[in-house]
Amino acid sequence: MARLHILGEGKTEREFAREILRPRLLDSGVHVTESDLGGLSSGDWPRIRGELLRLLGSRGYVTTMLDLYRIPKNIPGYPTLSGIVGGVKKAIHVEGSLSADIDNGLFIPYVQAHEFEALILADAAKLVGAYPNRSAEIGRLMDGLPAGVAPEEIDDGPETHPSRRIQDRIPDYDKSFAGILTVMDIGLPQLRSRCSHFDTWLRKLERL
Repeated sequence: MARLHILGEGKTEREFAREILRPRLLDSGVHVTESDLGGLSSGDWPRIRGELLRLLGSRGYVTTMLDLYRIPKNIPGYPTLSGIVGGVKKAIHVEGSLSADIDNGLFIPYVQAHEFEALILADAAKLVGAYPNRSAEIGRLMDGLPAGVAPEEIDDGPETHPSRRIQDRIPDYDKSFAGILTVMDIGLPQLRSRCSHFDTWLRKLERL
């Protein structure tokens, strides 16, 4: 059985790995453990890199779950991000730069375009499970999403990134509670169908 450690940006990503990814990957013969970085700030790449190298010393596979939105400015690939159009293309660019920097075949970088809440926007109507008295606000959230745009391409503007869109309609949105509950309600088949970059990552992990 392959061993995989998922290093999340924060508590929500760690819970997502434990509650949603771990059971699915176990079905594929992959034993998963998880931890988180406790959130990130603008100059955190040395800390991330050190933790990745430490985890890779255990000789199991290691992957990340980091948000593209407000990713540390000193992370590999960041200086050339501005010349790339599209959330998924930007995420792939950073992932390639991380692979080149770490240079270890057991490392499988993953950057979420643009952030965890993009997964919620795969079916934002499911937020009603966490906020049953906010159906009108959730409806307005859905009406405000750009037509025909995949969740992973909903932009990283300070007023329009996915979590800000949710918080504008649900000011008391709790990522660690409602975020996990909502993506569990959405389910992996829908997440994979609506979020192609996420699906590509999960397919890689299933093949370990």
